[in-house]
Amino acid sequence: MGRGEQLAYQALIAVGVAGILVRLVVIAISNGSNDMRTWTSFAAHINAQGLWQTYRDIHYFNHPPLMGLLAAWLMKLSIWLHVPFPFFWKLPPLVADLCALRLLWGYFRPQSKLCAAASVALFSINPISITITAFHGNTDSICAVLCLYAAILHRRELPLFAGLALAAAINVKVFPLVMLPGFLLLYRNPWAAIRFLMGIGFGCLPLVVGCLVVPEFYGNTIRYNSQIDRWGLNAWALYAERVYPYFFSLITEKYRENGRFIILGVITIFALLGRSVRWDALRLGAISLSVLLFLAPGFGVQYMVWPVPLLAAVSLQYSVKWAIFGGSFTVLIYQSFLVKNYWPLRWPLRTEHNSYINEAVGLLGLCAWAVLGFFLYSQFILALKDPEFQRLCRRAGKKLAAVLRLSE
Repeated sequence: MGRGEQLAYQALIAVGVAGILVRLVVIAISNGSNDMRTWTSFAAHINAQGLWQTYRDIHYFNHPPLMGLLAAWLMKLSIWLHVPFPFFWKLPPLVADLCALRLLWGYFRPQSKLCAAASVALFSINPISITITAFHGNTDSICAVLCLYAAILHRRELPLFAGLALAAAINVKVFPLVMLPGFLLLYRNPWAAIRFLMGIGFGCLPLVVGCLVVPEFYGNTIRYNSQIDRWGLNAWALYAERVYPYFFSLITEKYRENGRFIILGVITIFALLGRSVRWDALRLGAISLSVLLFLAPGFGVQYMVWPVPLLAAVSLQYSVKWAIFGGSFTVLIYQSFLVKNYWPLRWPLRTEHNSYINEAVGLLGLCAWAVLGFFLYSQFILALKDPEFQRLCRRAGKKLAAVLRLSE
């Protein structure tokens, strides 16, 4: 490594460290969003009434059982140590981000130390990751990092552990279920696929128990649809509400009800393409979470973190674009909902998300949404141009021509 590369390496490591320090500062000076206060009420109710009764009493408690138990335990710890609950609740996402830095370093290190340092710095300083991990007060950062870990284990041909890691992500939030068909299709060895399913099945037992014990669990979690807001298709619908009311109702009613099936269909198409051109689970994982967010029938600002770790591993180019556009969008959302005194702010910082994202910030959100669209388009074209895919198409064309000749 030359003198210039050594300086660049040191600068990138310094940026990575700075990103961690910024997280610690934000945790110290903030209480978080509505979700932080909601989790406080969840934890208190679980400690008072029990986990299963909480699903019956609170219809918007839409999180897997293990997260409820974690929140209840951390609240007991916070009371015992006389430390505010938000501080403890933000520690698991912080630890997850630290694990992501280690995973990205290990993944890129065989290429070069400079490349590894660049990926670590980019993830660490990403405004999306900083704000959602250190400020927001929800579990999405943990889930996104576990998805990265599952993809890495899949790539290393450890199917049982990959299944367990993906199940761990599903036990944090259920959205990683969309990755299951793609990861399964990538396996060419049936026994590897069976071991992967064994890991998923064993790891998802808490969800199965929840469905059996509490009928409300399925409706609260698996069938949950988040709020309509100015992101993606819903943003277009809200902007067009007065001029094109039919388009508005199509997106906000029919698509909202059936969008999950369209998302699974698109991810399956990408998975079949990925199988034909031998993509690894990292690329397909980044695509799957990008499709989920791009076509999401509902939106919460915390969803912006979903593709961050996997995108950092797959494409530094699009990871930078996502950090710039998605990060600006995320920060402006929090800024616009900050609870303020007359001058200048109320400390610790907190936000109250009680209305739609404003139109100006929503326009920036459409730019971030377009970044995901261009990423998905680039991966689709990349697969179509792959020599292996073109060879398969020629072979399929010859077989079809032979069948047509026989039918004559």
